[in-house]
Amino acid sequence: MLTCLVATVFVSSRAFAVGDGIVVTCANDPSISVRRIVGVDGSISVPQLGSFFVLTRSATWLKEKLEAEGKHLLERNLELEITTYLPSEGFVHVKGLVESQLTLRLDPKWRVADLLRIARPSKDADMSKVKIVHMDGTEESINTDSKQPLQVGDEVTVQLSTESHSIGVVGGVGHAGSVPFESGLSVANAIKQAGGFGPQADQERVLVIRGSEQIPIDLPHEAGFALKPGDIIKVELLTYRDHVKLKGNVVRVGLVAFKSGMTLIDALRAAGGPKPNTPNDLVLLTRIAGPGNGTRRIDIRALYTRRVENPKLMKNDVIEVRGR
Repeated sequence: MLTCLVATVFVSSRAFAVGDGIVVTCANDPSISVRRIVGVDGSISVPQLGSFFVLTRSATWLKEKLEAEGKHLLERNLELEITTYLPSEGFVHVKGLVESQLTLRLDPKWRVADLLRIARPSKDADMSKVKIVHMDGTEESINTDSKQPLQVGDEVTVQLSTESHSIGVVGGVGHAGSVPFESGLSVANAIKQAGGFGPQADQERVLVIRGSEQIPIDLPHEAGFALKPGDIIKVELLTYRDHVKLKGNVVRVGLVAFKSGMTLIDALRAAGGPKPNTPNDLVLLTRIAGPGNGTRRIDIRALYTRRVENPKLMKNDVIEVRGR
């Protein structure tokens, strides 16, 4: 698989320091792939798996930690590669309407066209030019056939063609790309056609980019917002330390942002609810620490019909939906 090949570079035994760059590439679940800079608190966040204190730790340690968390939380083996780099080292990034959103070690001979051959743009992408943000924060649009070499740290964004009669959906969705426009198409329906929200997507607010205008859309109240051809919906990924974990027979296994006053039903709803046509008549609520730590067994039908208490959650609670 190409994603794995281009990301397979050395796994350093050097200890992480503040300001170091870390690239996590997951070959069998690209939604987990991410690039992060170690912050002053010494931590990084990884989609679906949570936050990790990496200061003084090595890439080998991080790889083992993420693999263990994948088995515990997602109940599967993750095919991971960890790349470490300093901001001065040669990496470029590509995102937007592409099949593979990647962070790659820069080949000095690469031009934009070389990068696009690897990332595979959507059929409705603008193949005449791309947007590039350089490390110093400056931006420019350049033609895809330009001979201008890429620079270290460049972030290349492939945008929707202005002639397209489609809608672009990028960010935290199941299948980033374009969806056909039809009269009355709403934000909610466009996201649904793009595979729905990903496990760590911000499901409360998205951004509709219409030309030079950026329109914030609050969900679910404005989910019916009418789109126009050429609109791009940007779904941001949440990064958070306080969360609850959902596993077992739910629609979206992973982390859900914890909020004060959150109940068990709130968390199940955020994860898409119990998965249809699977054994799902029992909830195991496990409290790792704090008052009432341990595991409770809750009948899911009794929960939804309010015949039993809808318990309030604490951060780091683990919720598993299963059969009896």
